[in-house]
Amino acid sequence: MARSSDQQSTRTQSRYDRTLRTRLRVADVAAWLRSGGIQLVWLLVLAAGAAIPLTQAVAPDGQRWIIPTLGFLVVVGAGVERIFSRTTPAAVALDVLRRELAREHRLHLTTAGAYAGAPDPDRLYVERVEAHIATYDGRMTDYRAHQLEPERPGGVGPSGRPPENGSSRDGT
Repeated sequence: MARSSDQQSTRTQSRYDRTLRTRLRVADVAAWLRSGGIQLVWLLVLAAGAAIPLTQAVAPDGQRWIIPTLGFLVVVGAGVERIFSRTTPAAVALDVLRRELAREHRLHLTTAGAYAGAPDPDRLYVERVEAHIATYDGRMTDYRAHQLEPERPGGVGPSGRPPENGSSRDGT
């Protein structure tokens, strides 16, 4: 009977580890897209902006449509960067969760930190990871509640206070 319980415990731990690794991979991809994607947009904006005067100098008369098209790409690229590069509390909370989960995973694998003297390191691992996820969920609940608050004139929410980061919800 104990053997069956041990096998089930091992399967549960294995499934939990797979789920945690999946969360870590998704968070890593999201972080890369935020940073790498914005850098790519800026490279395109830089290239399009630099091509405008060059095109003005060398484009034949029939190809003058290229200059406004490049200008359009610069404006759209700058707008995309402005929209997606803002660091929202949600992005910060996700990055914090990603780092905390990665740290817990490393500590658990090496049996370091709180896991070194723990009588049941697997149980402690699950408890600590779930605590991090619960904290993240709480931050997201607060963030979404703040996003749904009606805004008073002057960028002040119903609490009478401006948003935490000192800017209005539209990022200005």
